[in-house]
Amino acid sequence: MIEKFAPVDLGVNLDSQSEADRVVIRRCVEAGAAMHEIFWRQTWSGAVALRDRLRAAGEGRALEEVELMMGPYDRLKDHEPFMDGVPRKPEGAGFYPDDVTKAELEAWVAAHPQDREAFESLHTIIRREGDRLKAIPYHEAYRDLLEPAARALREAADQTENATLARFLRSRADAFLSDDYYQSDLDWMNVEDNVVDVTIGPYETYEDMLMGAKTSYESYVGVVDARESANLQTYARYLDSVDQRLTELWPFEIKRGGASPIRVVNLVYNSGEARAGVQTTAFNLPNDERVHQAKGTRKVMLRNVAQAKFEKSMIPIAERVLAPEDLQHVTFDAYFTNVLLHEMAHGLGPSFLNVSGDGLTTVRKCLRELYSPIEEAKADIVGLFFHQWLMDEGIVPKEEVRAVYTSFLAGFFRSIRFGMTEAHGRANVLELSYLQQRGSVRVEDGRYKIDFSRIAEDVASLARDLIRIEAVGSYEEAKAFLERYDKPDPSLLGALKRLEDVPVDIRPRYQVEPVSVG
Repeated sequence: MIEKFAPVDLGVNLDSQSEADRVVIRRCVEAGAAMHEIFWRQTWSGAVALRDRLRAAGEGRALEEVELMMGPYDRLKDHEPFMDGVPRKPEGAGFYPDDVTKAELEAWVAAHPQDREAFESLHTIIRREGDRLKAIPYHEAYRDLLEPAARALREAADQTENATLARFLRSRADAFLSDDYYQSDLDWMNVEDNVVDVTIGPYETYEDMLMGAKTSYESYVGVVDARESANLQTYARYLDSVDQRLTELWPFEIKRGGASPIRVVNLVYNSGEARAGVQTTAFNLPNDERVHQAKGTRKVMLRNVAQAKFEKSMIPIAERVLAPEDLQHVTFDAYFTNVLLHEMAHGLGPSFLNVSGDGLTTVRKCLRELYSPIEEAKADIVGLFFHQWLMDEGIVPKEEVRAVYTSFLAGFFRSIRFGMTEAHGRANVLELSYLQQRGSVRVEDGRYKIDFSRIAEDVASLARDLIRIEAVGSYEEAKAFLERYDKPDPSLLGALKRLEDVPVDIRPRYQVEPVSVG
């Protein structure tokens, strides 16, 4: 397991930063360590006790594996246990009682409608009290860690010379102790001219495979690459144009805020959900649809992480699965731009729906646990659609077409290796299967090739199908679509077999590490 993750030193020159900024980084890393410890509790009810037992016993190799996966479950193999004596991982991770079922939760809410809001909240855990189920707010359940995290953020705010960053750090500290993240999400969107980039809090719902409702804590602390950020901000100018083009594929009402700032960051430290198993290359936040309406979203690209993944994993994968004549077209710039446009595409398409006529709801609530794979597939394909539009409009040179699609194709195999039930891997199986069935991706002598005469048409077709599923908010249609295309064929399984000795991902070593709070 350890050898599947290539060790990489994520070097960032901190000597060029001011002493105040270095203090801000250290304080934010301390807060991030608390996020890491909270996520240990969220992964499985027995995770912390197992980790601490291995530490006490000096079980170095076993401890290294458990810390890599943040629990005894292999995140590359559908969360299968890799240690003896542990149960199969509950679908509800550590957010719910280990033995609870979706049917039991739905029956409880139906019988106790006054509990619905608390049970469906993004920021509660569910526990048993005798024969009852009870929702406990995060700020109560994790207070022992959230209070020191809030204190560290306030200390960082006192040190920074950037008023917008200080405002965010203070409001996020307040949110830790109230679970009301709306204002601090707005403040995060408003951070400007920052050298230190900080993203911290409960965001994604990937870990909750039972209801797809509970958010996991994570953090990213990095240094902004101002030059690259300015270059990539160019793409944000065209978001409205692409959204309008998407409505030609399937009509929907656009309800998105205008802002879409882009930050290119060199990562200094990450924690929590962001560090478990496969490392995040980029993210698009916040996830609160109210913030999307008011301010849009911000895209953060982790350039040093992306470069390490490309060198350690992407190139070796391409050499084994693509036609030899296509290898020259796999480039870091195309790969990095595809990742960027994927993140930007999360903010495109439907968001708020009125499916019953009773008022607005969200795509996430309509699709429930199927939302993540459908949304990740949408972001992939709409991002690629965006890239094609940029070429069609002459904004990006049309000569890049082979690099764009070939680098995208190689990326399928990188993501699928993260696990075929993980949201990103599942989405990539769906996309590859769809394009193969349509004929724009072919397999010849075990090598994958793109039919450039039809790939753009098939990408637009898949974009339309995914946009339609989200626009109508149909759980049943999402399920049927996944059942039709979410199946690896023999050629894919053979390709994955040839990649077994290629690193799946990287294992970062950080310049700044906090004293463990665990």
